[in-house]
Amino acid sequence: MSSKGVGDVLDNFLYEAQKILMHYEVPQAMAVNATPKAGVGYACTEAPRGTLWHRYEIDENGLIVSARIEEDIRLEILYSILIIYGWRKEIVSNFLRQLMC
Repeated sequence: MSSKGVGDVLDNFLYEAQKILMHYEVPQAMAVNATPKAGVGYACTEAPRGTLWHRYEIDENGLIVSARIEEDIRLEILYSILIIYGWRKEIVSNFLRQLMC
């Protein structure tokens, strides 16, 4: 079994990138029309320093009412559990701030 060298990997990367660019077609519309509505959205993304947990609350006009980006998903889960069990948000926030120091 032979292993690929850095040059082979780079060649493959450049070949695939070239294929993508050669077959790319500019879309007719750069965005889609959407009707805003109130709601809450969650997302989880991977970053170099670890998993990031996103939470966004949107009002009926499509404006962001609140946003949280948590570096440690465990803290976000703990935050949610404490709020569910009746802890006040400012107490929970202070508690978690102390945990992170």
